[in-house]
Amino acid sequence: MEHFHSAARGLQRTLLDLRRSRDRLQADGQEEKAAALTQHIERMEQILRDLPEKLRPPTLQ
Repeated sequence: MEHFHSAARGLQRTLLDLRRSRDRLQADGQEEKAAALTQHIERMEQILRDLPEKLRPPTLQ
């Protein structure tokens, strides 16, 4: 189970990095790329929200 939790933490770090990249794109005026990245982030977050409670590690939002 620890492997699962470390993978979940890695996923959360990846999502944070993606959000930062999206923010940089928006700041640079690259709205189309930022919007596309936002869609990918939202899909990933929805998948995580749809996980059964017992599979959702406490590190995930």
